[in-house]
Formats: sequence, structure tokens, C-alpha cells
Amino acid sequence: MIKREANIHVAYADGHQIVRKGIVNLINSFDHIVVDSDVDDGRELIDKIGSMNKPPDICIVDLNMPVSNGFQTIHEVNKRWPKMKKIGFSIDDDHFSLIKLIQNGADGHVIKNAAATLLESVLNTVYNGGFFYKTTIDSTFIRQAKTEKIKIPHLTEKERLFLFHCCSDLSYPQIADKMQVSVRSVDWYRDSLFKKLNVYSRSSLVLYAVKLGLMPIEPGSLSWMLG
Repeated sequence: MIKREANIHVAYADGHQIVRKGIVNLINSFDHIVVDSDVDDGRELIDKIGSMNKPPDICIVDLNMPVSNGFQTIHEVNKRWPKMKKIGFSIDDDHFSLIKLIQNGADGHVIKNAAATLLESVLNTVYNGGFFYKTTIDSTFIRQAKTEKIKIPHLTEKERLFLFHCCSDLSYPQIADKMQVSVRSVDWYRDSLFKKLNVYSRSSLVLYAVKLGLMPIEPGSLSWMLG
């Protein structure tokens, strides 16, 4: 079967090479859709798009990448090429991630275990001006998230720094020493985050950080965390 000429051009960033190559082959099998560029990380995606004579119609971005995570990348793409459609790609679809995606200008989100037919449908939907998120997300939710009536919980700088250190192997007393505060203060930050994020363990805090692409970075550059 000969594929007809593509009219939907895609760029794709994903640090997992085996996954990326499989998805590229899958997308290239869809009628009228072709992947023009696939790269390892968000920074490389931005540079690649910037070097093209004509930007792609859609970019697909893995949310959990090194160098520039998916949220940062989608935000930057939206700022530079606002007409380009943007799709987040990840292993799950928790509400915090979806809210952050919507607020950064994404047009949709797909989980990595989705059916091939669903991915094709999403690409066509966003290309034609639609939005695609999981079925529990309706237009009211998207509108409220965009207008920031639905917000990701605000974290203080100390809470952000504590969350950063939670992603290490430091004990709570060691975190207190790193932060130059008392152990009681660290307990307060932990309990405050438990309440704000509705989680109940340190492992859940780490999972929350990973889901939002909060990979360990230098504490002096925490301003982007949680937006």
C-alpha cells in the first residue's frame, strides 16, 4: 500500500529511544501524517524547530525528559510558535499534570499505553483545532484551568526546596541541615506538602515531583518549579 502525501507534519521529543523509534514508525504509518524530526530532549526540539524553513504542524513532547522537561518545552513552543499544536506524552495522566499542560498551552495529552488508533485520532483532532485530554476532562475543566480558576497548589520557596531535597537520599535531619533549619521546620514543610498535594508519604512526594518533571536541579534555579 502506497501512503498518500502527508499534510500533517510532526516533530517528536522523547528521551527513551526505543519508545521514540517505535512511535515514529507508528505515526509514519498513519495516512497523511509524517514525523519530520525526532529528538532526545526538549532543548534539542526547540533548536530543531528553529532551524526548519517551515515549523511542523504538531509537536509531541514526552513530559519526563532531561535538560528541558515536557512542561518547559511546551511552554517555550507555545511562546515561540503559538499556532503550532502541542501534545503531551507520558505514562499516566494525573490531574496536576493535566492542569499544568493546559496552562502551558498544550492542545492535548496521550498516555503511552494508548491504542494506536487513539493516537491517530488525537493527531487529527488537534490538527483540526480540537483538544484531547482523557475522557474525565471536559470543556469546563479546560476553560477553568486556562483561566486559572483551577490552580496547582502554590508552594513556598522553602517547600519547593524541601521537595527538591526529597528527591535525594538524604534523611529528614540531613535535609534540615542542608536547608539550615530545624528538624521541626522540615516536619512542618512535609506536613504542609502532604496537605496541599493530598499525599501521605515521602515516596508520594517524590512521585509527584517526577510526574511534573521536577527532576533534581541546582537549588538556586528553582523558580520554574510548579510555575
